[in-house]
Amino acid sequence: MTMSLAQQNPLDCRRNAIRSDRRTPARTPDLSRLLLSVLDEIDYGMLVVNEHARLRHANQAALRECASGRTISIRAGLVTMVNRSDETALQSALRAARQSRRSLLQTHGAQDAPTIAVVPLDEAGGTSTLLIFGKQQSCEPLSMEFFSRSHHLTPAEGAVLRSLCDGKIPDQIATDNGVACSTVRTQVSSIRCKTGTRSVRDLIDRITSLPPIVSRLHLRKGLAFSESELAAA
Repeated sequence: MTMSLAQQNPLDCRRNAIRSDRRTPARTPDLSRLLLSVLDEIDYGMLVVNEHARLRHANQAALRECASGRTISIRAGLVTMVNRSDETALQSALRAARQSRRSLLQTHGAQDAPTIAVVPLDEAGGTSTLLIFGKQQSCEPLSMEFFSRSHHLTPAEGAVLRSLCDGKIPDQIATDNGVACSTVRTQVSSIRCKTGTRSVRDLIDRITSLPPIVSRLHLRKGLAFSESELAAA
């Protein structure tokens, strides 16, 4: 005779549920994959290399910088600087890292060449070093786009906001867009009103403190190195 759910003892129901849970093991996430995904959401380029500058890991921001070929690249799994003096400085910084010393490397070869922090990692033998790239822009474009949408800025106001964050003044923005300066000033006032900011400085401070929202388009191929080279590294 089969009892309905209403006729079953609640204690028996709970025991059956526990047995069912035991028969179905919970799927635990791969922590290493989660951590790599977290690194890709950070808008600071980060490379992990060994004592010979051989690549061990690169996040998406670092891959974009390497793909640009401005100051740093990856060839045959090795991290190399485009400028010869930068390469000498990098090798010196890696030697210092093996002695648990941190360095700050100012790169050359481009007007907006990044500064790179060279940080030894706590690993047996001190063979791994972290290279952290300085930010190239005050705010990720996607973060600014989401900020504009959440405050209902018009496309024109969004463009003015981006220009303000690039350090341009209203006169320059007006010239670039072929409009009167009074138009730009009106747009700036509208942006401040919608975002509840007291001044342009306050507005820019809000933008620079936004959390990063990076592109979901991942760079893994078509760079100066191949998947097989990364695997061999």
